[in-house]
Amino acid sequence: LMQWADPLVFNLGTAEERVEGAIRLREDLGLPAASKIVLLAGRVEPQKDPLLLLRAFAELAEAMPDVYLLMVGEGELSPAVEAAAHALGVAESVRLMGSVSRRELARLYRACDVDACSSAFESGPRTAFEALACGTPVVSFDIGQIGPILDRDPKLGVLVRHRDTGSLAAALAQVLSRPFDPEDPAYCAASVREHIPERSLAELFRRYQMWQDDARG
Repeated sequence: LMQWADPLVFNLGTAEERVEGAIRLREDLGLPAASKIVLLAGRVEPQKDPLLLLRAFAELAEAMPDVYLLMVGEGELSPAVEAAAHALGVAESVRLMGSVSRRELARLYRACDVDACSSAFESGPRTAFEALACGTPVVSFDIGQIGPILDRDPKLGVLVRHRDTGSLAAALAQVLSRPFDPEDPAYCAASVREHIPERSLAELFRRYQMWQDDARG
């Protein structure tokens, strides 16, 4: 099935909401107003490989001291992530938020500068589609269905073809160093405009209807 993001939840919001949300998030996290935030959203489990992202972030932070990593979600690797952040010397630049509601996640997408996906495998990844729908660029390894979208234009983010920390750190730096264009959020959202439930699940509903018709004889 085509991956999708629910537009009732994951959307651009208004320009004012985006600015206010970005300011409020940095205040809530105790971060400088001009800081850049990398977001990782999802279960903190081996499939998502948060430890790889953390190592890449440590490389990134050496070159960009005003960058922070916000990790949203919970899982079996949560204690290991916290320990690794201290071991890598980036604990002060990492915020672990735990699980949040879908509407709160949408607010976070809109308030952060880039969504990162370090997963080893995904069908989507769903978080990448949600982030783009909220107007936020994505950095992801070449997994699932995100490749053809990120390959369209560097304004949408970067597709990382080599699975190593250096390549991931370089991709994040590339996105975070790009000057902001007020039209970029709408451009990101337009890239996944067709990826909505009505289109993505249409074939599933069609087959279900056929099954019902066959069952009725």
